[in-house]
Amino acid sequence: MRHDRRGAYQGRRQDHAGEQIRRGVLAAISSGALAPGARLPSWIALATQLGVARGTVKSAYKRLAGEQVIGSSRVA
Repeated sequence: MRHDRRGAYQGRRQDHAGEQIRRGVLAAISSGALAPGARLPSWIALATQLGVARGTVKSAYKRLAGEQVIGSSRVA
């Protein structure tokens, strides 16, 4: 983890944002807003939309893939 000028841990903010993304995808699946087989936005598109780092989205997607909630057509 890195410190920013205020001494806050940047890694924790990224982890929190990634967990929010993960929960958002799970909620979309549970509510039916995201249908089975539907494509998720790309890491870049979602990161831009949410104003977070691409790595944050990538990390959330990797965790969901590891939990077998989502699949991937690409190997990262």
